[in-house]
Amino acid sequence: MNRRICAVALLTPIFLTPVHAEQSCNRWSTGDTGTGQTMASICTGPAGKQSELEIMCGGTDKLSLRYLPFREQEPEPNSSFKVNWTASGETISLSMDYEADDGALAAYPAISDRVVELLKTAGSIRAGSADGQYGPDEFTLAGSSKAIAAVRKSCP
Repeated sequence: MNRRICAVALLTPIFLTPVHAEQSCNRWSTGDTGTGQTMASICTGPAGKQSELEIMCGGTDKLSLRYLPFREQEPEPNSSFKVNWTASGETISLSMDYEADDGALAAYPAISDRVVELLKTAGSIRAGSADGQYGPDEFTLAGSSKAIAAVRKSCP
C-alpha cells in the first residue's frame, strides 16, 4: 500500500506539469521591458517547442510586432521573410526581418494598420512564413485587446 501511494506521489507532478505549463503559455500577459515600457506576449505549442508573439512600442505611432517561431536552426543574419497572418478569413502578408539579438522576425506596423486591428478583434490568429519554413502557429487573441492597449499606453 505504501509503495502505491509513493508511486502516485512521485508520478503526479510529471503528469500535471505539461498541462499547467500549456495553460499559462496560451494567455496574453504584459510586463515591463526594463525601459518603463510595456510588452504584451503570448506563446503557443508544446513545452520545449513553443513559438512566441510579442508586441511592444516600435517608434512614433508604431508597434513592434515580434514573431519568434520554434525552429531547429537560426536564419541567416539580415534575412527577411514574408509572414502570413490569418484571422477571421483574412490574410495579411508582412515582410519581417530576422533580428539576431533576440531571434525574432520583426515588423513595425503603424498602430492603425489592419494587422494590428486583427490582433485586437479576431478570436485567434495564425502566423507562418510564406515559404513554409516557420510555423504555422496559432495564437489565441482572447485578452489581446487589453494587452495591446497597455502597450500603447506605455509608448512615448
